[in-house]
Amino acid sequence: MELVEEILDAASTAGCVIEVNTRGIYKNRSETLFPGPEVLKKIRLRNIPVTITSDAHKPQEISLGFEEARTLLIELGFKSTWLKRQKAGRKLRLSNYNLIMREMSNQ
Repeated sequence: MELVEEILDAASTAGCVIEVNTRGIYKNRSETLFPGPEVLKKIRLRNIPVTITSDAHKPQEISLGFEEARTLLIELGFKSTWLKRQKAGRKLRLSNYNLIMREMSNQ
């Protein structure tokens, strides 16, 4: 876990946004998001922003697992997620799931 701490410290210093990937869940290859809850707690403690992705390989997979990810992030104390649109990012409140889904469909 020491390496994870070092990576998260570097990500925080560099101003990175961490991807929370849902593919493992909706493909039944994992019981948790990637990164999982323990690493997400460390990300939250460092106030590193996150973005939810599905690693979709088909259009119908684009938002799969997003509700589960949103729910877990809220439980862990996250208040928002980043959504990248073209070259700019936009911070969206996790409590507004409909807006997140609408923004995703407009990409």
